[in-house]
Amino acid sequence: MGTYFSGGHIILDNYFTVGSQFVLAFELRPQHLTGLLFHVKNEKASLDVFLMDSKVGVKVNDGNRAVKVSVTPLESLCDGKFHMITVSKEDKVIKLTVDSVSDQREGHYISTTHLTTMDSLYIGGTTKQNQIPVSAPFVGCLRNVKVNGTPVTFETASRVVGHVSINKCPVD
Repeated sequence: MGTYFSGGHIILDNYFTVGSQFVLAFELRPQHLTGLLFHVKNEKASLDVFLMDSKVGVKVNDGNRAVKVSVTPLESLCDGKFHMITVSKEDKVIKLTVDSVSDQREGHYISTTHLTTMDSLYIGGTTKQNQIPVSAPFVGCLRNVKVNGTPVTFETASRVVGHVSINKCPVD
């Protein structure tokens, strides 16, 4: 089970809130080692989770300064297995965990009050190519996506753009 992305993406309107804390957890099985996994942006702030050159990266921008953290997993992500990714923000600390490897960075956010309302959550890519760290869409499978412990259901309240197979991941 999972959702297969092959150049398309899903948009969940008014879905993601980045305040002083959040947890985004998911499993992925990529077919390419570069691609945009999650993107959310309002007029001042943004969050991007992406694959780039065998690393998983996160970039959080409060409108004044960006904080980036990346992790190189012990095994290749393109090994045919699902890998667990967790991105969390607690106060000023951004933490990224890929399987059992993690790293974190502390940001110097001026204020988190304007970070509490975000626009749409883009999953698997975006048509908005403005200031994103990776322009390539994600190719592969995502499953067990959770925001703050709540499962994300792609079947309801979403828009699918391009080639996405909801609840249909190839075996290999």
